[in-house]
Amino acid sequence: MIEYIITHLNQFGLIFNIVGSLLIAFSFGDPPSTAYQVDKKGRRINLAAFLHPKLLRLGVFLIVFGFILIFIRTLL
Repeated sequence: MIEYIITHLNQFGLIFNIVGSLLIAFSFGDPPSTAYQVDKKGRRINLAAFLHPKLLRLGVFLIVFGFILIFIRTLL
């Protein structure tokens, strides 16, 4: 079992990186009040906000952990 995990660390790291990226993407969204700004020409610029800061932290952790797994596999 341990040999299987060691030989597939690259794939596990890739999966963690993809899941972390998705979590970071889902942590952003339109603010509840749908706030916007107006530029000089009168066009609306929609603003994004952190809706789920815990998802952002978890996503960053998974990306860092995935890169660590890939780095460990290159050393072995």
